[in-house]
Amino acid sequence: MRFSILYTLLLLFLLLPFGSQAQERTSNITVSAQVVPSVSGVELQSLKSLTLSRDDAVDGIISINPGSSQNAGKMVAIGSPNSAITINYFQSRELSNSEGTGVITFNYQLSGNQIDDQNSSELIFQDSRNLRLSENGEFFIWIGGNIDITNAAPGNYSGDFTLEIEYL
Repeated sequence: MRFSILYTLLLLFLLLPFGSQAQERTSNITVSAQVVPSVSGVELQSLKSLTLSRDDAVDGIISINPGSSQNAGKMVAIGSPNSAITINYFQSRELSNSEGTGVITFNYQLSGNQIDDQNSSELIFQDSRNLRLSENGEFFIWIGGNIDITNAAPGNYSGDFTLEIEYL
Protein backbone atom coordinates (compact mmCIF):
# COMPACT_ATOMS: atom_id res chain seq x y z
CA MET A 1 0.00 0.00 0.00
CA ARG A 2 1.44 3.32 -1.04
CA PHE A 3 0.51 6.97 -1.37
CA SER A 4 2.34 10.03 -2.49
CA ILE A 5 2.17 13.73 -2.01
CA LEU A 6 3.03 16.07 -4.79
CA TYR A 7 4.26 19.13 -2.96
CA THR A 8 4.18 21.82 -5.60
CA LEU A 9 6.56 24.70 -5.21
CA LEU A 10 5.78 27.98 -6.84
CA LEU A 11 8.55 30.43 -6.19
CA LEU A 12 8.08 34.04 -7.15
CA PHE A 13 11.14 36.24 -6.93
CA LEU A 14 10.46 39.92 -7.38
CA LEU A 15 13.66 41.91 -7.39
CA LEU A 16 13.87 45.62 -7.91
CA PRO A 17 16.76 46.62 -10.18
CA PHE A 18 19.90 47.88 -8.55
CA GLY A 19 20.81 51.45 -9.28
CA SER A 20 22.76 54.31 -7.80
CA GLN A 21 20.10 54.72 -5.13
CA ALA A 22 19.72 52.07 -2.43
CA GLN A 23 16.66 50.01 -3.21
CA GLU A 24 15.02 47.21 -1.29
CA ARG A 25 14.97 43.65 -2.63
CA THR A 26 11.73 41.74 -2.12
CA SER A 27 11.04 38.01 -2.42
CA ASN A 28 7.72 36.26 -2.35
CA ILE A 29 7.74 32.49 -2.15
CA THR A 30 4.54 30.48 -2.15
CA VAL A 31 4.48 26.76 -1.41
CA SER A 32 1.36 24.65 -1.82
CA ALA A 33 0.59 20.94 -1.51
CA GLN A 34 -1.50 18.67 -3.68
CA VAL A 35 -2.08 15.23 -2.20
CA VAL A 36 -2.23 12.36 -4.66
CA PRO A 37 -3.57 9.32 -2.74
CA SER A 38 -3.27 5.82 -4.15
CA VAL A 39 -4.55 4.02 -1.05
CA SER A 40 -8.02 4.53 0.38
CA GLY A 41 -8.18 5.41 4.07
CA VAL A 42 -4.83 7.24 4.15
CA GLU A 43 -4.72 10.99 4.34
CA LEU A 44 -1.88 13.49 4.13
CA GLN A 45 -2.62 17.04 5.22
CA SER A 46 -0.47 20.09 4.65
CA LEU A 47 -0.54 22.07 7.90
CA LYS A 48 1.99 24.84 7.23
CA SER A 49 3.85 26.10 4.18
CA LEU A 50 7.58 26.73 4.06
CA THR A 51 8.46 30.32 4.86
CA LEU A 52 11.48 31.58 2.96
CA SER A 53 13.09 34.98 3.01
CA ARG A 54 15.89 36.16 0.76
CA ASP A 55 17.13 38.10 3.79
CA ASP A 56 17.94 34.77 5.50
CA ALA A 57 20.39 33.78 2.75
CA VAL A 58 24.04 33.34 3.69
CA ASP A 59 26.32 33.27 0.64
CA GLY A 60 23.27 32.61 -1.54
CA ILE A 61 21.92 29.69 0.51
CA ILE A 62 18.73 29.76 2.56
CA SER A 63 18.89 27.03 5.23
CA ILE A 64 15.85 25.71 7.07
CA ASN A 65 16.41 23.07 9.74
CA PRO A 66 13.32 20.82 9.64
CA GLY A 67 13.86 19.80 13.27
CA SER A 68 13.91 23.27 14.78
CA SER A 69 13.13 26.11 12.37
CA GLN A 70 9.81 27.90 12.61
CA ASN A 71 10.12 28.40 8.84
CA ALA A 72 9.83 24.66 8.08
CA GLY A 73 6.78 23.34 6.27
CA LYS A 74 4.60 20.87 8.17
CA MET A 75 2.38 17.95 7.18
CA VAL A 76 0.68 15.08 8.96
CA ALA A 77 0.14 11.58 7.59
CA ILE A 78 -3.00 9.94 8.97
CA GLY A 79 -3.56 6.21 8.63
CA SER A 80 -3.96 2.95 10.52
CA PRO A 81 -2.83 3.30 14.17
CA ASN A 82 0.57 1.80 15.05
CA SER A 83 1.31 0.84 11.43
CA ALA A 84 4.93 0.52 10.32
CA ILE A 85 5.76 2.80 7.39
CA THR A 86 8.63 3.78 5.15
CA ILE A 87 9.12 7.25 3.68
CA ASN A 88 10.94 7.93 0.44
CA TYR A 89 11.51 11.22 -1.39
CA PHE A 90 13.72 12.92 -3.94
CA GLN A 91 16.33 14.85 -1.97
CA SER A 92 17.21 17.41 -4.61
CA ARG A 93 15.21 19.36 -7.18
CA GLU A 94 16.26 22.05 -9.61
CA LEU A 95 13.64 24.69 -10.33
CA SER A 96 13.82 26.71 -13.53
CA ASN A 97 12.65 30.23 -14.16
CA SER A 98 9.57 30.09 -16.39
CA GLU A 99 10.26 33.67 -17.52
CA GLY A 100 13.85 33.25 -18.68
CA THR A 101 17.21 32.42 -17.21
CA GLY A 102 17.78 31.43 -13.63
CA VAL A 103 17.80 28.29 -11.51
CA ILE A 104 17.05 27.53 -7.87
CA THR A 105 18.38 24.28 -6.37
CA PHE A 106 16.31 22.85 -3.53
CA ASN A 107 18.01 20.19 -1.34
CA TYR A 108 15.29 18.83 0.92
CA GLN A 109 15.61 17.62 4.49
CA LEU A 110 12.76 16.03 6.43
CA SER A 111 12.20 15.32 10.09
CA GLY A 112 9.35 13.36 11.61
CA ASN A 113 7.66 12.44 14.84
CA GLN A 114 4.65 10.47 16.06
CA ILE A 115 3.67 13.48 18.15
CA ASP A 116 3.26 17.11 17.15
CA ASP A 117 6.61 18.18 18.60
CA GLN A 118 9.10 19.49 16.07
CA ASN A 119 11.98 19.87 18.53
CA SER A 120 11.99 16.14 19.37
CA SER A 121 11.53 15.07 15.75
CA GLU A 122 14.25 13.00 14.08
CA LEU A 123 15.72 13.40 10.62
CA ILE A 124 14.16 11.19 7.98
CA PHE A 125 16.70 9.84 5.56
CA GLN A 126 16.08 8.42 2.11
CA ASP A 127 14.05 5.19 2.33
CA SER A 128 13.57 5.40 6.13
CA ARG A 129 12.04 2.09 7.23
CA ASN A 130 11.85 2.19 11.01
CA LEU A 131 8.96 4.62 11.24
CA ARG A 132 5.57 4.00 12.78
CA LEU A 133 2.26 5.87 12.91
CA SER A 134 1.20 6.79 16.44
CA GLU A 135 -1.56 5.07 18.38
CA ASN A 136 -3.79 7.82 16.93
CA GLY A 137 -2.60 6.90 13.42
CA GLU A 138 -0.57 10.10 12.94
CA PHE A 139 2.96 10.88 11.84
CA PHE A 140 4.07 14.51 11.65
CA ILE A 141 6.57 15.58 8.99
CA TRP A 142 8.53 18.84 8.81
CA ILE A 143 10.09 19.96 5.52
CA GLY A 144 13.21 22.09 5.31
CA GLY A 145 16.54 21.99 3.57
CA ASN A 146 19.01 24.17 1.75
CA ILE A 147 17.83 26.42 -1.05
CA ASP A 148 20.55 27.72 -3.35
CA ILE A 149 19.46 31.04 -4.85
CA THR A 150 22.89 32.12 -6.17
CA ASN A 151 21.76 31.55 -9.78
CA ALA A 152 18.23 32.89 -9.30
CA ALA A 153 17.03 35.77 -11.44
CA PRO A 154 13.78 37.68 -11.04
CA GLY A 155 10.85 35.56 -12.20
CA ASN A 156 8.55 32.64 -11.47
CA TYR A 157 9.98 29.28 -10.41
CA SER A 158 7.94 26.13 -10.04
CA GLY A 159 8.62 22.50 -9.32
CA ASP A 160 7.40 19.58 -7.27
CA PHE A 161 8.35 17.56 -4.23
CA THR A 162 7.16 13.97 -4.19
CA LEU A 163 6.92 12.24 -0.84
CA GLU A 164 6.06 8.54 -0.88
CA ILE A 165 4.82 6.73 2.20
CA GLU A 166 4.41 2.98 2.15
CA TYR A 167 3.00 0.61 4.75
CA LEU A 168 5.38 -2.23 5.57
